[in-house]
Amino acid sequence: MSVRFGALCSTRWRANRRRGHTIDVLIELHGQAMTAADDVGALLREGRFVGAAVRWRTLNEVSVIMRFLANASDHAARVYKALHLAEQWALLNDYERYSDALTGRPAASPAGVSASDISRARERLRAPYDAALSRYGPAIGKRYGWAQGDLNRRRVTFDDLVGEAIGYGAPSGWTMSKRRNTCTP
Repeated sequence: MSVRFGALCSTRWRANRRRGHTIDVLIELHGQAMTAADDVGALLREGRFVGAAVRWRTLNEVSVIMRFLANASDHAARVYKALHLAEQWALLNDYERYSDALTGRPAASPAGVSASDISRARERLRAPYDAALSRYGPAIGKRYGWAQGDLNRRRVTFDDLVGEAIGYGAPSGWTMSKRRNTCTP
C-alpha cells in the first residue's frame, strides 16, 4: 500500500481548496515516509543494517521537512513543488553529460536512450521548468531553496530546517563549530 500511495502522490499534484499546496506536499511526503519506513523494516529483517541506517536518515530528513512545511507558508510548499521540476531538469542534463562521457558519442547511451529521446524529454520539461524558474527564481535550483523565504536567509541548510522544525540549537551567545559539531561559549 505504501509503495502505491507514494507513487501516486509523487507523480500527480492535485489542486485543493483547503490550504493550497501544503496539504498536497504533506501527503506526498507522507507516502515517501511510509515507503522509507517499510524499507527500514525489510532491511533490518534481512540483516542489512547499513542499508537500514541509510533509509532511516532519509526517513529523518522527510520527517523534518514535513514538520517544517506544516508550519510554513503556502509559498514554501509551492516552491517545494517547483523544486521537483528543477531536479528533473538537472538530472536530465547530468544523464546526457554522463551518457556522452560513457559512450563517447551522443547518439546512444548505455541504457539504450538516444539523444532524440533526451531532446524530447527536454522539450516536454522546458516550458514548465522555465515558468517555475521565472516565478520562483534561482531558489528552486538549491536543495533547500524552497525554505529561503520563510527563514529569510540566502542559504538554508538541513540544520536550519531542524532548528525551526524541532527547535534545537545552541544556547544564545554560543557558536556552533561545524568541524567538531560542538558548541562553545
